[in-house]
Formats: sequence, C-alpha cells, structure tokens
Amino acid sequence: MGPLGTSDKVELDEDLPAHGQHFCIACSRYFISTTALETHQKTKPHRRRVKELMGARPHNQTDAEWAAGMGASDNGQRPGGGGGEAGMEL
Repeated sequence: MGPLGTSDKVELDEDLPAHGQHFCIACSRYFISTTALETHQKTKPHRRRVKELMGARPHNQTDAEWAAGMGASDNGQRPGGGGGEAGMEL
C-alpha cells in the first residue's frame, strides 16, 4: 500500500525506506519493514492519531450556515428560563 491518493500499483522509490512499500497513512510515515509497521501500529501515538482522525466528523451545510450566521433564529426566551437577571436592579 502506498501513500494516500495512489493507485494499487506502487512505484518503488529508491529514496524512501524499503522503497516506500510500508507506509502508515494516519501518521504519514514510511517504515523499513512490515514488522516495523505492525509494531508502530500498536504504539500509543499511532492509536491517538487514528482516534483523532476518526473522531472528527466532516462539515455539512448546516455547520456552514451556522458559522455564517444564517442558522436557525434565536428569538425570544427559552421555555422555563427567565434570563437569570430577575430581581436585579441597576
């Protein structure tokens, strides 16, 4: 397997470790052997990186509208809430 965005056929690159055959997509690192890659995949930094990448949800149209201030209007008080300033005088 090669870097993200490549085809199934990996061109061997003599400048990379193991000619670029062992690559961790999550960490963007090349490894010298399959054993080194498998060992890396068991490490805490790799697992943290995978969790970080899998945890973020992609943005959608609702997020974009909310960020632009075009989301649902917030008119009036919430049910059951009095605003918290009742009884305070200036």
